[in-house]
Amino acid sequence: MKTYSLFLLIFIILVTACAPQSVATLPPTPVVTNTPLATATPEPTQTLEPTATPIPAAEISLDSCAQILEAKISSAGVLEVVYENIYGNLTAWSEDMQPAVPFPLPQDGYGPKLSADHRRIIFQRDSGVNQSELWMIDADGQNEKKLSTLQYDNAQFFDYDWVPNTNKIFYYVAVSQEFGDPLYDKFGLIDVNSGREISLTIPPEVITYEFAPDGSQMAFRTDSELRVLSTQDGRLQFTIQASLNNPRYSPDGKYIFYFIDEGILRIDARDGQQQIIPLKYSTVVPRGGDGFTDSSPEFRWIGNTTLLVPLLDADKRYMVQPMEPDPASWAFTVWQVDLASETTDPIRIFSGFQPSVIFSPNGKRLAFYKFQGVTPALTRDLFLADLATGEIIQTIETGVFEVWSPDSDEYIYSTGHPTKKGETDNSKNYLGIIGGQPILMNLSVEGSIWTVWWVDQNRLVMDCKIMHIP
Repeated sequence: MKTYSLFLLIFIILVTACAPQSVATLPPTPVVTNTPLATATPEPTQTLEPTATPIPAAEISLDSCAQILEAKISSAGVLEVVYENIYGNLTAWSEDMQPAVPFPLPQDGYGPKLSADHRRIIFQRDSGVNQSELWMIDADGQNEKKLSTLQYDNAQFFDYDWVPNTNKIFYYVAVSQEFGDPLYDKFGLIDVNSGREISLTIPPEVITYEFAPDGSQMAFRTDSELRVLSTQDGRLQFTIQASLNNPRYSPDGKYIFYFIDEGILRIDARDGQQQIIPLKYSTVVPRGGDGFTDSSPEFRWIGNTTLLVPLLDADKRYMVQPMEPDPASWAFTVWQVDLASETTDPIRIFSGFQPSVIFSPNGKRLAFYKFQGVTPALTRDLFLADLATGEIIQTIETGVFEVWSPDSDEYIYSTGHPTKKGETDNSKNYLGIIGGQPILMNLSVEGSIWTVWWVDQNRLVMDCKIMHIP
């Protein structure tokens, strides 16, 4: 529902091509930081030859699979997959329940959202011009119940979903803008057990929102303030006047934080007390900034209050063109930031493109891209590195990183994407192994893989196939 300038679209494609896909991972482990700060020097570009026999792909018995929503191992050790098919229907598949079985939904219902425990589904029905109703039904097709009626005009749209870790759902009505994010006009909560509906009082021109991990609180952001409310009763807990990036909660929900010009603004989620953690950094934004509402860098949590964050090595300023200054000379530093102790420690400097950094689940390794050559004839190569030592583990010419394994010892990448208009996409996907040869993956997809669920160390689900990792 967002409209961006042409330049922004080009920039986002460049950066998001580097981003990790959806993946189930193991909890990260701490990083050793008592190493000298030094710049890692990339080794000569090399592409390892894959093994001759590709990994076989076992088809899941899915009927017109479109989008995988969840893949996990049950308490009984059974692989379970929930997906949405091309008709918008929720469907469940498991190794001990074949073929796939759709969740029941009334014929005139659509837009289903499954609760985290798989017991209930919310959906919508059209009940008139610019009017829809929210309904709920049990996963077995029983106890259908109407929750609310939402009205909107031609310039508006609405959406809804479950509040994390609660028995509530949220909905909003928003106004689309020609440029930038939508503006939220109405926002409400519904307790699906009692049917109680809470209309939240939100400031005008809300840009984005964020729920606390336990769902007990939510933060609204505008260009000038942060407003934090309780999801129990809609009560305003505190407001902070500031021009900020998008708010983020720590995994334990104790802190809300922002990247600001002076460093990181840490906010106590209970009472709004603020503390600035000094940290000098630079970031990349597109020319003009149309629709670009968050310039915060990507990061990896290590525990509940510590994060790893890659930051550009420069005085605080915004680089407004992704190719200027010469990106082949760009470098970034990985910092370890502890929100609880209010400390920042530099770990290692790398030569590469800071927005592309993808940390491994255990925080010990990272993948990133480095531009080679001279503008405009630049190429982009993929590098994998050890964070503690700075060693370049592998360099892949024109490689595209997809995802790390849960134990951070394997990863998926692809090669051979077209670089010029009219070239054929002859890309192939590989399983990379730290300290070993990559293995060709037998997939019928071209280009980057859209969705990967690495459910355990030996099995992953992608594009509606099960891959058994040797």
